[in-house]
Amino acid sequence: MNTENSGNNSKRGAHLGPYRFRPGISGNPGGRPRKKPISDIYLAMINTVDPEDRQGRTYGQLMALGMFRAAISGKADAAKEIAGRVEGPVTGETEIAPATFVVNFHRRTEKRRNRRREQPESGQR
Repeated sequence: MNTENSGNNSKRGAHLGPYRFRPGISGNPGGRPRKKPISDIYLAMINTVDPEDRQGRTYGQLMALGMFRAAISGKADAAKEIAGRVEGPVTGETEIAPATFVVNFHRRTEKRRNRRREQPESGQR
């Protein structure tokens, strides 16, 4: 049996001592880099003037114009996007409590059934 690979080997990994993580010290103190390459490119392009536009508008202005035209033509997603950007997210939406809704629905349905039962069956209403 090879004694080198069995038992207690106290020197195993000793050469890695200076490179081990120390308690309380982060191995990546700056965290993940906050680079957003595509967003950075979009930001640069949105303020760039479109060379083909006769009025000298930027790509951002043309995008906004396109979005408004889509909303005017009936595209609900475009209208929702514009409203969300201008007014912010919708808050304070009213929720219907399911139990209350079900109870009220059953009461109304029961009243309708009772009215139908009370009506003469000759077809007069």
